[in-house]
Amino acid sequence: MKRSIRILMIVLCTLILLGVGISLAFRQVESNLLNLIALPVLQAMPLSLADGTYEGSYSTFPIKVRVQVHVLDQRIQVISLLEHRNGQGEAAEAILKTIVANQSLAIDTVSGATYSSIVILKAVEQALAKAERL
Repeated sequence: MKRSIRILMIVLCTLILLGVGISLAFRQVESNLLNLIALPVLQAMPLSLADGTYEGSYSTFPIKVRVQVHVLDQRIQVISLLEHRNGQGEAAEAILKTIVANQSLAIDTVSGATYSSIVILKAVEQALAKAERL
């Protein structure tokens, strides 16, 4: 009898600790995503971009993006997505073509993939900062 009560207590403690851990993880993810919405994204393109290929990345748990931006004649020619860890944000990858077409980061995010859209924009912004001529 004592042994079964002891096992029951161990199982209950384990479940409580697991529940607390999961709750903390969800709160951290929620906090990261709320902070992401508040981040400003560069609205104006740098005035002078040096020709070349530049890599940029941005991450906030649970999203991580790495891009490669090819610049020629001060214009973005191609943006390649090197890595995109996401939950339901795969649809956000469509904004890469919009950035190239508009030559701007001032674009709408993809509905249903807002967080991934912002992280992609921030990664491209980082790459363009490397391309900016001083």
